Amino acid sequence: MLTLTIPCDHASFSGHFPGNPILPGVLLLERVMAYAQSRITFANYALLNVKFLASVGPGDTLNLTLAESAPDNFAFTVFIANDSAGSQGTLACSGQLRRVAD
Repeated sequence: MLTLTIPCDHASFSGHFPGNPILPGVLLLERVMAYAQSRITFANYALLNVKFLASVGPGDTLNLTLAESAPDNFAFTVFIANDSAGSQGTLACSGQLRRVAD
């Protein structure tokens, strides 16, 4: 699992959206891909079945998991951590990575 906190002053918040800052989904997926590259040995893979289920805002702490679900297939989840003991938090994003031909 990777835990990271989204900085309150992240540049994307000023334009996405003024008065209601939300981390753009493409930046969330960039974090997923960077984490995957540190854990998966093959170079080419596709994102599948990506679902954005909750907004990520300034200062949110995220817990990202990546687990092999089948050969050359990985499931990922991104939870927004909360203070409730024993809870994973709020599911912000989920999907799959699948190896594609090199």
